Amino acid sequence: MLSSEPTKKGTGVSISGDYQDLVHLYNLVHKIANTLDEQNENQWGEFQLLMNFAYEIRKGYEGTR
Repeated sequence: MLSSEPTKKGTGVSISGDYQDLVHLYNLVHKIANTLDEQNENQWGEFQLLMNFAYEIRKGYEGTR
C-alpha cells in the first residue's frame, strides 16, 4: 500500500510503500509519460516532469532515497 505525507516545509510529498508498490507506480508513470510526444514542444515539459518523477520513484525502490 502506498502512503504519502507532506514534506517538512510543505513544498512536496513523501511517498512510501513496499518494493512492489513503488515498482508498479514507476511503471504507471512511465505509461502515462509515453502517451505524450517528447518531440512536441507543447508536451515536452509535461513529459520531462513525469520522467523526473519516475526517476525519483526508481531511486526510492532501489533504496538510494
